[in-house]
Amino acid sequence: AYWNGPAGLFSDSKAVYISNCLFAANSSLSPGGGILIGFKGRPPLTLVDSVIVSNIAYGTSGGGNGNGGGIYASGPVDMQNCAVAFNISSNDGAGLYLSLTNGHVGRIVNSTFSDNATVAQGGRYGGGIYLGRTGATPGPSYEIYNCTVVSNFSYNNGAGIQQAAGTLLMYSTIVAGNRMTIGTIDDLNATGVGAVCSNCIIGNNTGAGAPVPAGLPNVYGTYAGTAADPLDPMLLPATNNGGGTLTCAIAVTNSLAYGNGTNILNLLWDQRGDTYDRVRGGRCDIGAYEYGAPDRSGTRIILR
Repeated sequence: AYWNGPAGLFSDSKAVYISNCLFAANSSLSPGGGILIGFKGRPPLTLVDSVIVSNIAYGTSGGGNGNGGGIYASGPVDMQNCAVAFNISSNDGAGLYLSLTNGHVGRIVNSTFSDNATVAQGGRYGGGIYLGRTGATPGPSYEIYNCTVVSNFSYNNGAGIQQAAGTLLMYSTIVAGNRMTIGTIDDLNATGVGAVCSNCIIGNNTGAGAPVPAGLPNVYGTYAGTAADPLDPMLLPATNNGGGTLTCAIAVTNSLAYGNGTNILNLLWDQRGDTYDRVRGGRCDIGAYEYGAPDRSGTRIILR
């Protein structure tokens, strides 16, 4: 689809529930190349088991309003088991752009953000994810659990995640290998009210501030590299590794992601869904993909 408005799906007042859907190759001259929820209103968005891939938000001439190449949302968001990849924006948040208000929660679980890119000069932040606010401080709450944010690109800071506002809680998530225009790895730029980062991998902690001190691991259980010595989580490129979405598989068992995660939500499955165990041998991997998780879909015995 292509037009001077949201290209894939648009709602400005009604709550939206999306499950097992594909939004691909849409182009728009407005925010939200793939999905636009709440440009003026603030309806909630629930997005489950879906793929948002190769969408473009061009914006107007000069790059204005081209936020959210894949997804733009300004109401509460609950996102689980999704892949957001290869999207482009002329402004902020190439993969996902969230601009919520006080009391709203943006929650992302078991999802992958890979190879998204902001492409225009100026204030272009958040290649993978942009977290902002509308209205007074302190703003919204953002929560990210068991996600993978890798190989994204931004013209300015926050190539992986740009936390421009609100509070950020992040657990068992990989943010690594994301790059700015000049080639510098720039994974997490946290300029909001505050952030908690536990049992994660942050390739380069520059810009993340006090919540993410360098360490292998640091006092919060997070493996955090520096600009001089960024960490490589040893992941393979985004592809279909089973299930219905794209994931970045852990390449080898000596990856820092292997066995060093946490599962505070007690998830049963990794991003690929039913049959791919979230915890193996009592240990959980960091990120959206569980190494060696067996596909149990081949044989099922039902006892009645």
